[in-house]
Amino acid sequence: MLPLRSSSILRAPWRVSGVVICVWINCLTLSLGKSVSNETLIVEVMKKYAGAKISVLSRVTEAHIRHEPYTHLVISPALPPDLYEALDLVFPTLEDVLHAASLQPSAKKYPVAPNTRHKIQTPQALGLIPGAENLHPLWRHFSEYHTSPAFYDEMVSFLGKAMAQSKGQKCLPTTRGFKGYGIRNVPVKTKPSVVLDCQVSMNTPPVKEHTTVRGAHLDADEEIYAGLLYFRGANDRSKGGDLEVIKCINPKGRCVKLGQSERASYAKKGFAGVQFHPRDIKVASTVPYEANTLAFFVNGPTSYHAVTPRSVTPYPRRFVNIVAQFP
Repeated sequence: MLPLRSSSILRAPWRVSGVVICVWINCLTLSLGKSVSNETLIVEVMKKYAGAKISVLSRVTEAHIRHEPYTHLVISPALPPDLYEALDLVFPTLEDVLHAASLQPSAKKYPVAPNTRHKIQTPQALGLIPGAENLHPLWRHFSEYHTSPAFYDEMVSFLGKAMAQSKGQKCLPTTRGFKGYGIRNVPVKTKPSVVLDCQVSMNTPPVKEHTTVRGAHLDADEEIYAGLLYFRGANDRSKGGDLEVIKCINPKGRCVKLGQSERASYAKKGFAGVQFHPRDIKVASTVPYEANTLAFFVNGPTSYHAVTPRSVTPYPRRFVNIVAQFP
């Protein structure tokens, strides 16, 4: 049996006369009975899914796939309720995520800014490199499957046609010369055709109104697909943090990226990562930042998207980012 870390479940350092005192965001909760039931749930879920795949696509059908303005899928709830609840209970703390991020090669040495993204990388989640020693085994199992060939094959079964149209046949495992899979940031002797990543992520809480972690943008060209599974906290009453699916309405048919000075100007106003002028784009649909909501999209030259501004809140924006790309 994999060990449970009751502290990660209870978020409580004290036990007094059989009563668990739980301090969380200035709230005092007496929850011994609840904590025991939480641990029981996690044990049961770990037994249930120990030899099974725990896929975010387990409930997806063709009905969840949309083709305008580009191919993407949306489903809520994505995971079975018991699995989602167990993963939610042992979701890493913000401190754990920031610790992992501080050990990554791209780590910045200045103080952590509000409303910025941080993550536990897959090599850390799988114990290949330091940084995620406190990550619960259930999350390790989750990360392992979503960076496996089996999961990539699942994605191909749903979105393979759009993937090939956007990235060419070279992204399909049935293509002659396909050299298999790797995990992003894990060195291998033979270069694979595709590398995968499953990042347990958070955006730090915003301290000013009307700021966003990422404005209208396109992801890197080498990315094949990207997915977001939201783990919004039960007590999080903030507004915003939604995913916007965006269409380019520039008469020329292709939006032109802003220059560095224009991007910097938006960043100073609290709109980080803006690549395109608001007059050139239109929001086609919005995927709300809600618990157990999944959105996947095939990356391409028209896959414009953004995150809506969040209201001031003490709660981080919690999610998992699942991606595939060319190495």
